[in-house]
Amino acid sequence: MVPNTERPVFNTVADAVKATAADVSIIFVPPAFAADAIMEAADAGIALVVCITEGIPVQDMVKAKNYLQGKNTRLIGPNCPGVITAEEAKVGIMPGFIFKKDASVSYPNPVPSHMKPLTRLLKPVSVFLLLSVSVATRSSVPPPKKRWNC
Repeated sequence: MVPNTERPVFNTVADAVKATAADVSIIFVPPAFAADAIMEAADAGIALVVCITEGIPVQDMVKAKNYLQGKNTRLIGPNCPGVITAEEAKVGIMPGFIFKKDASVSYPNPVPSHMKPLTRLLKPVSVFLLLSVSVATRSSVPPPKKRWNC
């Protein structure tokens, strides 16, 4: 236990899984360490890895992606805001208050930077997002041809 906190801190992902039966890992590490963090989570038996980190070298991500082959780990990201199911669970950095359970819009987010402008457009007309999942990486998606004007 870290002093002055109610949350335990573990030395490894495997230790955390053993102590808590965790099955989701969120990664907020510098780009140079992200691929290793993804592979460590997979080795620990984590089912869902959400990688927020951006700017990870392509060679590192190729290594991590190949490492995940045959493992029961699904990777969301890198360079994504996370995943959310409205009013139930959130793993990531997006603001939870803009997502409502009774929403009528689902938005598979192709580019992480498009989420904020989209939510600014939808919020004034009382349309809320039910689910947003971003799975793109900067290296695999070309920049948008049209900029959002919000």
